[in-house]
Amino acid sequence: MKNALVQIEHERNSLVEEKMSLLRKIKEDGIDIDGLKAQIEEVEGEKTHLQLKMSYLDLELQFANLQLNDVRKVLVQTESEKDSLIEEKSSILIKINESDMAVHALRSQIE
Repeated sequence: MKNALVQIEHERNSLVEEKMSLLRKIKEDGIDIDGLKAQIEEVEGEKTHLQLKMSYLDLELQFANLQLNDVRKVLVQTESEKDSLIEEKSSILIKINESDMAVHALRSQIE
């Protein structure tokens, strides 16, 4: 048990020495903790700004998708109308051909 206490005390002393060494190094290297904190705040501000911009872009994308869906509905309706007009045109052409044949038959009878 005494050895465990000695070991723990030794580890504690090592950690204290390491802490002091790091603090001296920070002072020697001139690391500006306040400057780093200011940079962190600036980056966090930019991050918040970008998150807001992403949210806005998501809303714009949702709106564009709604508009696209509306355009697709109109396209489907237009294609349906086009198909109806094609069928009507075909029907009219058939009637015109039938009328031409009837006129031709009548002319043949008259002659």
